[in-house]
Amino acid sequence: MSRITSAKTELGAFTGPNSGTAQDDNVKASLDLAHTDLDTIIAHVDTLELVTPRYIENPAQSLTSGTIDDVFTIAGGDILVLALWSTVTTVCSNNSVTMGYTWDPTAGAGTDTAIASGVDVDSAAVGDSVCAEGDATAAVIKAIGTAVPIAALNSGFILGPGGIDIEMQSSNLTTGIVTAKMIYIPLQSGTTVTAS
Repeated sequence: MSRITSAKTELGAFTGPNSGTAQDDNVKASLDLAHTDLDTIIAHVDTLELVTPRYIENPAQSLTSGTIDDVFTIAGGDILVLALWSTVTTVCSNNSVTMGYTWDPTAGAGTDTAIASGVDVDSAAVGDSVCAEGDATAAVIKAIGTAVPIAALNSGFILGPGGIDIEMQSSNLTTGIVTAKMIYIPLQSGTTVTAS
């Protein structure tokens, strides 16, 4: 039985000339097209990153030392805060003291601005949450259990570069630790948020 063979006319998936200068030119042209496509994909990825919500947390924030500064630090541009809350990880002592959130801008006078007024965290139990609604005239929400109140997730607000602080009315508490948490979207390329 004779074996039938055929001349190879392809180089992998390459269907142009398979030898000489013509092949080189076609390969270079194909690489140029691939590079253009890759640039387009990368540009779309950058855009996608700007609209993708991100999550960050800062654990072990003690509530017993009065004012607590810079739970999160924003740099490089504005962010849209979708949710900002803290979950109690060590029970708060039986002392009346309010907890709220402020924003300390990098630019301008740098004066703290209330994100939400405080709520009493007296005897807050492990798993309780304190949530900001983004309305300086409204108190933060103290929730029983681990669920974040849906109201806290319905109100986004914009913050520029600066520090997000937990603000305590006083240092009355003898025990109390929270993990601060935030869901946000960066609004400019190069914007970063870090746990402070």
